[in-house]
Amino acid sequence: MLSSFACLLPLKMGRRLAGTFLLCLLVLLFLLPSSLANPRASWRPPVEGQLQVLTPFEQPAARWASGHRGVDLALEPGQAIVAPAEGRVIFSGRVVDRQVLTLEHPDGRRSSFEPVTDSLPVGSQVQAGQLLARLDPEIEHCSPSFCLHWGLREPSDDPQQARRGLAYTNPLLLLGLEEPSVLLPVGPDFGA
Repeated sequence: MLSSFACLLPLKMGRRLAGTFLLCLLVLLFLLPSSLANPRASWRPPVEGQLQVLTPFEQPAARWASGHRGVDLALEPGQAIVAPAEGRVIFSGRVVDRQVLTLEHPDGRRSSFEPVTDSLPVGSQVQAGQLLARLDPEIEHCSPSFCLHWGLREPSDDPQQARRGLAYTNPLLLLGLEEPSVLLPVGPDFGA
């Protein structure tokens, strides 16, 4: 009788250990900030209200090739532009004929917005949802409509896509509004 109990002892200890491990894992996931559990959770649109995409993101084949390196969002002239995530203003100045503002985020990503006016100065620390600038009422980037161009670059080692270690990506991915493209394997007949 004692020998049969001795065989059950490791089994009971194993169940107890597994139960303790599972409980610790659940507590840890519950206590983790949502931004660590889901990197998209801390990102929000750079404008208030319903997003209307006028021109979608179009990944260029190579960093020097044509494409649309961001999304154009319909806005009213002078409408507020807010930080999509925590960051620091690293550029606020004129590029060709328009004012551009660039934020660097703690995860290494960079968001750029144009055309803007009344933008925060370089070095300003911002939280998600904080006012960054207003849409410039003098420039119709999406003529005949007004829109905000939101570009996003993220760290990348791909020399075909990255410049200075950053490659353009679709900002709508971080809002959960679009999913990444998935390439299917190509068969000998070039069918997926």
